[in-house]
Amino acid sequence: MLPQGPRTRIPSEDVTQNLVKLAEVYNTKGDFEDAVRYQLEALRLAEQNKDTMNLALGERILGVIYWSQKQYKQALHNFQISENLHK
Repeated sequence: MLPQGPRTRIPSEDVTQNLVKLAEVYNTKGDFEDAVRYQLEALRLAEQNKDTMNLALGERILGVIYWSQKQYKQALHNFQISENLHK
């Protein structure tokens, strides 16, 4: 059992990065539905926090997930969003 006490707030950037890692794991396993779900949640948090770096990374990863599913037009769309965020 974990000790009781004040809760430690986890920085939202860490949560975002962990969601991205989960998405990558699910993509590697071929579980595209969960990969997309975790990646969209990571993007939502990054957008909410105006975290441009994780937004760009998230769009790129989402593109990779769609590419893995042979959804090339959607993948290209996400890659272009990522590229524009890097400018």
